[in-house]
Parts: sequence; structure tokens; C-alpha cells
Amino acid sequence: MSIDRSKFRVKFGSMPAWLCPTCDVGTLREAIKDRIKIETGYSKLEHSEDYWEPEFIINRFCSKMICTNPTCGEVVLVIGRGDVESYYDDEGTEWSDIFVPSATFPAVPMFRISDDWPPSVSHELKLSFGSIWSDAGASANRLRTAVEHLLDHLAVKKTTLSKSGGKSRRVRLPLHDRIIAFKQKNSVAADLLLAIKWLGNAGSHANSQAIARDDVLDGMEIMEHVMHLLFDKQGANVSKLAKSINRKRGPIKRSKKIPKIF
Repeated sequence: MSIDRSKFRVKFGSMPAWLCPTCDVGTLREAIKDRIKIETGYSKLEHSEDYWEPEFIINRFCSKMICTNPTCGEVVLVIGRGDVESYYDDEGTEWSDIFVPSATFPAVPMFRISDDWPPSVSHELKLSFGSIWSDAGASANRLRTAVEHLLDHLAVKKTTLSKSGGKSRRVRLPLHDRIIAFKQKNSVAADLLLAIKWLGNAGSHANSQAIARDDVLDGMEIMEHVMHLLFDKQGANVSKLAKSINRKRGPIKRSKKIPKIF
């Protein structure tokens, strides 16, 4: 399922209806009356300058989001920077508040995490969700770590023997080599994991511009697909059925005959 990227833009006029991070059922609704918006002191000082316009205002904000599920009622806080942007209508120039989130707590999810998934993988995914607002590189790195934990769970070999100077020692295999090894078991999933690894590598670069939020969302969409591919019972059953048909090169034998309709 594709991520609704309109909910994870850089800036918003009002907070979107994110999925609740606790119950995975309700959505979050902003309690606008409780929103805190405070202009910084240095921003206020600029008001006296000849060049000043409302778009120079710099605010800090905190919004309270409440889950709509009556049996949950989770409260999520959103903090960040507030700007003022101009727009034009029939009456001329108007100004509106714009909000740029830098963090949510608890972290809002980009997609639902199943209880059937390995806890170590789910933990890294949640950390990736949390850091995407302020550090795309860190978020991509967490996705890469989630891939490492996934391969651990799937019992993909982590180390190999290295000989040097007549001595052997066990060294850790690079993630790339582990994914290639996994390809023998599941080539489709391995190719998808390799794409996440490349994004994670870009996130490790010192240059913060090496990876953008949309790049991380690409990785999250791929990771979600991999997890469903590997752990959804329905998907596994369909894959097993397809393999049986391919092996037989035709219909598979069944224990009971299908009754004739006519």
C-alpha cells in the first residue's frame, strides 16, 4: 500500500489526520484550541525595521493531536517552527500561518506495523518514523538497520572466516553480501532490500543534502512491501500456490473433486 505523502510534507496549514501510533485504528485530530504558538524574541525585534513584513515572523509551535478511537484516546504532541506565508485573493494580499514539524511524540507511523513482525525490526522502523521530520539521513540509516535485523531474524549468515598471516578469524559480513546471500532463498525480497540498503548508504553521507524526505519515503514503501511479502500469511499462501502451479505447469491435484455445475 502506498504511503499518502501529502501527510508527510515539510509544511502544513493544519496538522493532517495521521494514523494513531498506539492503536493503529483511529486517526489523530488536532485540538486547535490547545495549539501553542509563540513568536521568538529576535523575530519581534525585527518588527521595527523598515523592511519588515509579516513573512519575516518566526514562531515556535506545539500542537496536541488526539486519537479519534474512543477506546484509545492517545495524545500526540507535535513541535516545530511556525512561518507566515502570503497568498492573494479578491481583497489583495492575505497572510496565513504555516507549520513545519520537527518532531512528533509518540512518533506517528508512515504505515501500520503488524504484531507478527520481528520486534527488533519494528523497533527500528519506529525510530525511522520519528527521525524523518528533522533528519532524513538518520531516518534512512534506521531503515538500513531494520534490514540488518530482518536478515538476522531470517537466519542469514552474519559472519565469515577470514585468513590473514596464517591465522583465521571471524569477521562480520557487509550488509550487501548478506542480501546477495539471501537472494538464493528469495530473490524478489532481496532485490527490494538492496534498494533500501542503497538509500541507507546515502543517508550515511556527511552531506545532509545527499538524501531527501521523499527518498526515505521511497524506502519505507519498499520496506512495508517486503514485510508484507515475508510475513503476511495470505501473501505466503498465494506464493506457495503459485509455486505449486508452476511446478506442475498446470492445475494442481486436490483431495476432493470439484463437482460439475452442469
